[in-house]
Amino acid sequence: MGPGDEQFLWIPVSLADHVYDPTKSYCGLYAVSIREPPKSPTAQIIQLLSMKGMSLISIKSQEKDRMIYDFMIIETTGCTHTKEDLTEEIKEAIGDSLIYLEFVETNVSGFIYNVKGFPLVFNHANEPMPVTAVTHSTWKTFFSGMVKRFGSGGMVMLWFMGNDAGEAEGMEAKILSGKLTVKARLNISLAKLQALGWGRFELAECDEGRVIIRVFENFEDIVTKGLANYRNTFLRGFLVGLVSVFFNKACRGVELKCINRGDPYCEFMIR
Repeated sequence: MGPGDEQFLWIPVSLADHVYDPTKSYCGLYAVSIREPPKSPTAQIIQLLSMKGMSLISIKSQEKDRMIYDFMIIETTGCTHTKEDLTEEIKEAIGDSLIYLEFVETNVSGFIYNVKGFPLVFNHANEPMPVTAVTHSTWKTFFSGMVKRFGSGGMVMLWFMGNDAGEAEGMEAKILSGKLTVKARLNISLAKLQALGWGRFELAECDEGRVIIRVFENFEDIVTKGLANYRNTFLRGFLVGLVSVFFNKACRGVELKCINRGDPYCEFMIR
């Protein structure tokens, strides 16, 4: 890796795409098909749309039991092709592999999203877990509201809320099958937090005496920047609860480094 290549080290993961431009037209295309190698129904649809001069904005594709579920967001500004004609051409191209096809629109001009995209799930250890996501602005409102209303008492409540959630996550990780070490289970839990957008986690040290966890781009630090005297109470409580379950004992945690104090990452020591 050379200078400036850091931008390629990480890839943003899109939770969902909401497209809005009042000067343009969009539609969604929802297709369910059977995977029959070497043919790819998804690629065939994309190729057909390209031949028609239609711009593919985004695509969500998922496969389960040889069934492929695609939702494509397409720009249709100035498009002269009717949905009926496109439907027939797609059916002809894919043939019997196509199970279901629908063009989808919203009631708002210039706005489209994955209308079929529900429920939101997180596939963890081959088990889909329901997820309810919130944005950074919502987290910021939540944290600042707790502190403004309850002061230091709000910080205490945030710690206990995080601690309870961390313990619950630890119990889920403990029942994972296989001969996993405590370090391995902890790494799996931290990877889960990264997948949920909490930050990038590094397990710097792990033994029976203490655990050191580094968090790059810690979401709690990001959303509370500018909130006077705020400490990473929620995440610290979460990590303490998580480690306590793995070590079967009550632990304490301290934040050694903090992004909002000028450090490159947040570092927590739990013992």
